[in-house]
Amino acid sequence: MGVFQGNFMFGNKILILTAFAVTMALFAICPAETHAAIPQPNKEVTQLFDDNGGVIPEQKPSTPVETWTGKVKVAGVVKRVDTTISSKPVVEGSKAIVYKGTAYAPKKVPRAVQAVIWAGNKIRNLPYLWGGGHGSFQASGYDCSGSVSYALYGAKLVKAPMASGGYYSWGKSGPGKWITIYTNSGHMYMHIAGIRFDTSGANPSRWQSDLRPSSAYALRHPKNL
Repeated sequence: MGVFQGNFMFGNKILILTAFAVTMALFAICPAETHAAIPQPNKEVTQLFDDNGGVIPEQKPSTPVETWTGKVKVAGVVKRVDTTISSKPVVEGSKAIVYKGTAYAPKKVPRAVQAVIWAGNKIRNLPYLWGGGHGSFQASGYDCSGSVSYALYGAKLVKAPMASGGYYSWGKSGPGKWITIYTNSGHMYMHIAGIRFDTSGANPSRWQSDLRPSSAYALRHPKNL
């Protein structure tokens, strides 16, 4: 029994020494720096996948591209214009222009301003008709207030046509940033984005490049415009 026990213990010591030697050899082969902490993924990076599990490449925001279809010369100044949609002509900048009787809405103005200009273009050459455009927005001719009402309705700034007197309490008092209505008991017209919409002086278009400020009129404007 004593001999067997001694051989067994001796065998254990050999096994322990052999295991220790193997461990030391592995550390010698794999230097300590290879056991550095594994970098963690950046939590701010979001990986996107398509319906089939494929990775969707990161999309960088694109810069809007301005498209212009031509140029026009107004009062000696050349302006880039876009007539892709013929009924909605656009001019660069924030000031409207009148070119061959048609108003070009500025690109850098509120959409409501553009809508009013484009609506005005639809009736710009129709004849003056006293009372025209009062019973309905659709008419064969328009008077001063009927014309302005029609244009404003293009942006839903009025619910129904109104005579000039009805505009005394419409909107806000004073001039607007983009749209100003000039009204009195006998006549009314509109300044919008630097041009005028007026039956007085129409030839034949109601759109005119020159403004007509006057103290003989009450000034009103749409809220926020």
